[in-house]
Amino acid sequence: KQAVTAAKKSGNNEYLLGKCYILLGDILTQQKEYFEAIATFESIVNKVKNEEIKAEAHQKLDHVKELEKKASKVED
Repeated sequence: KQAVTAAKKSGNNEYLLGKCYILLGDILTQQKEYFEAIATFESIVNKVKNEEIKAEAHQKLDHVKELEKKASKVED
């Protein structure tokens, strides 16, 4: 709740907004809500112009995809 509240209060500061959503993605990852975490990180990668935030989100996106793959019971 606090990450979403902070994101709403960040206004147009793209860096702070991006960091808030990265935190949200981290929380979702920790809760093993991989689908939601992936969607969050993909949204950051696709919408944010700040290269530092974009790179961090992309790294976390790759990590969550690996976690999801390991947790999947479906064989490739």
